[in-house]
This record gives sequence, C-alpha cells and structure tokens, in this order.
Amino acid sequence: METLLKEVGLALCDIRRRKPLIHEITNYVTATDCANITLALGAKPIMATRPIEAKEVITRAKGAVLNLGTLDDERLKIMEKVAAIGTDHGVPMVLDPVGAGSMESRANAAGKLLEAGHMAVIRGNGDEITSLATGKLIQGAGVDNSGKVQLTGEEVSEFSRKLGTVVAVTGAVDIISDGKRTVSCHNGSPLLPFVTGTGCMTTALIAAFASVTDAFTAAVGGILSLGLASEMVVNRDPRTGPGTLRQRLCDCVFELHKDIYILDGRVVKDYE
Repeated sequence: METLLKEVGLALCDIRRRKPLIHEITNYVTATDCANITLALGAKPIMATRPIEAKEVITRAKGAVLNLGTLDDERLKIMEKVAAIGTDHGVPMVLDPVGAGSMESRANAAGKLLEAGHMAVIRGNGDEITSLATGKLIQGAGVDNSGKVQLTGEEVSEFSRKLGTVVAVTGAVDIISDGKRTVSCHNGSPLLPFVTGTGCMTTALIAAFASVTDAFTAAVGGILSLGLASEMVVNRDPRTGPGTLRQRLCDCVFELHKDIYILDGRVVKDYE
C-alpha cells in the first residue's frame, strides 16, 4: 500500500502545482461546499450548467463531475452532452448517481450518462452501485452515505468489471476497485453521515485527483482526503458536532500534505 499512498501524495502536489480546472455539474444543495472543497485541495472549480457554457467549459476542463442530486430534464440533457464531449476530449469524468438505488428515474438517468460517455469513476453508496450494476432497485434505499446494501470487496470488483470503470463505494468502510485491484479505506469520522453533501464533496475531490493521475489512484486520493480531513477536525476538538465538522472540513483539506497519506492513511488490500 505504501506505493499507492505515495502516488496519492504526489498527485496532491501535482494538483496544487497545476491548479486544474474541474467542471462540476452538481446539485444546488451542495454546490457551494463542493466548490470550496475543490479550491481547498488546490484545483479550480467551475459550475457551468447553461448548455452553451457547459459545452465550452468541458473542452477546457481537466476533470468533471456529473452529479444527479437535484435532477431535471434540462440538466440531464446537458449532462449527456457533456459526457459525450468530455469523452471525445479525454476528460476524466466522475459520476455520482445520487438516488439511483431507490428511484427508477434516477437509475435510468445514470444509465443514459453511462451510454453517452465513459466515466473514469462511479462514486456512490452500496445501493446506488448495486442498482447500476444489476438493474434492480433496492427497496427502502436512500441517498445517505452508507446506503442499505453493504458490499464486499469481491462484489465491488465484480461490479467494476461489469460497468467497465473504477467503482468507489463509500460507507462506514470505503471500497475501491478497478476490477483487478481492490482496496478498502478505513479513515473518516463517524460524524460524516450527519453532514449533508459529504458524498458530493468526495466526488469533487476524486475528480480533482483524476485530472492528474489514473482513476484508481484518484478514487483512493479523493476518499482518503475527505476521511483524513474529517478526522483532523474531530481530533482537534472532541466536542465537534456535525455543524462544526462542516465548517472546518475545508480548513483541514487545505492543510493536507503529501506525507499525511502514508502517515495516517488506513488502506488495505481487500480482494484479488
């Protein structure tokens, strides 16, 4: 794991040196948090959603986020065009299929985006990923960080091969696979599920990492960055609650350095 964690640290340095433009079509509930966390990491977010702007921006972007959180028909059409143009221009895109585990309309929308272009990473909870990989909705599923379905490393690896992309499943334990390599990440405060948008922020961080490194390393880097930052907040003040955590996450992402991933990252090989 040391080599992987070193690569994540070097990628962080590259982000801060290059300041890549990240095109984020995210939901209006978390847009500000996603933009600020991207800036704190060292990248430059742009949240263009008008059709004429989105087409122009994606050709200049070094990474992109397609988030289904607050979806409507017009936004879906824009995302489909961005997915196609981004694929043509080699832009690594990260899909966040919010709600695809429980809502047929969301699952169908995610399917359209996967048909429109290639996603470097799909980041979601167990319900959302299971729905995309199997075509079946999960009864009683929600859109929180953990989801109802708890996947194993073997299942995530299988879903990665089936979907043809890196799959990052976030929850109490995060699992990332490219179909060949599978790891689990064990960083992160238990308070994260009580803060709206931490999944969306993780997706934004993954996109920033994907602009400078391969998709698997990017998924690990984005997930570790939010997990480590959340632990830093809580360790500094044991009285921290969800509101304080949200306020201070960006500060701690801003403080991340290349060596912290090796020093404090808890990543283990999960399945081969």
